[in-house]
Amino acid sequence: MTVVLGLRRTGKTSLVKSVLNNVKATYIFLDMRRFENREYVVYKDFLGVLEREVNAITRKYKGLVDYVKTVKGVNFAGLSLRFSWGKDRALRRAFFFKRLG
Repeated sequence: MTVVLGLRRTGKTSLVKSVLNNVKATYIFLDMRRFENREYVVYKDFLGVLEREVNAITRKYKGLVDYVKTVKGVNFAGLSLRFSWGKDRALRRAFFFKRLG
């Protein structure tokens, strides 16, 4: 996960999106500006934003759903992600990255 912080109106969003598009990376961009007038972000609202972005990217990359099924667990506060590894999954993962690349 990458978090870019800085003063308002200094081009953070433009910079991140430009770099990601230039390297042709597959990414999920969560625009947190919708929460800027709130004292705190409700977990349910954050998950709603994440859900919309995940749904949008899975429509664009059909093989992503199979890849995400290998995720065993996510720990947001600890920034960890675990995958289920298996012999058949290694080949599928290589195929997946070729299709996205």
